[in-house]
Amino acid sequence: GEDEFWRSWLALAQWGEQDAGPADVDLAQARLVTGEQSNTSILFPRAGGGAILKVFRAVVRGANPDVDVPRALVQAGWTGVPAPLAWLELSWPEERTGLLDLGVLSELVADAADGFELACAYAAEARSFETEAFELGRTVAEMHDALARAMPTAGQTVGIEWLRSELRHRARGSAAQAPVLSTRLPAIEALLSRLGTDVPTDLLLSLQQIHGDLHLGQVLYSP
Repeated sequence: GEDEFWRSWLALAQWGEQDAGPADVDLAQARLVTGEQSNTSILFPRAGGGAILKVFRAVVRGANPDVDVPRALVQAGWTGVPAPLAWLELSWPEERTGLLDLGVLSELVADAADGFELACAYAAEARSFETEAFELGRTVAEMHDALARAMPTAGQTVGIEWLRSELRHRARGSAAQAPVLSTRLPAIEALLSRLGTDVPTDLLLSLQQIHGDLHLGQVLYSP
């Protein structure tokens, strides 16, 4: 049954907390998370708070950012991300080197609102989202600062002109897909034109692994 599957999953997983383990998780109270998701999520009560198990539907070779990035951020001392409690990897013999991340068990953020649903609720009530957007921007900036400390660069570099061109391309593409953004495009273009004007044009920027896919639906707003 399902209980036996979850029990086996937790027993095979690698646990990151010294004092945590499968015995802390209450399998009898497991609850499947419904709604639109790219992965399958299960809620578990546990000693000291809840946990959420994310089982990856699309499995690819190599470290999964859902495991790798939060783990690195927590190790760097940043508290803006739920800490991974355990993760399950599949590896091969030496002739087929590599690994697959199959899922991750993370801390459950209590009393959290989905960022996208919250923004939609504000819009429906004609309420300003300015304060929450400011807090979100500050948090994302803090995350990038923590990532710079936590994860090494990728060994690749790009020029400032490439960065400016890439950002301009993304801004124009977003405005084309969502015409409501077109009124903001001139200000964005002006900002990008000033980008890097006080640095040498031949400056090379080191590329670094970051958070990957990030949108409002992946943001939690909680006390």
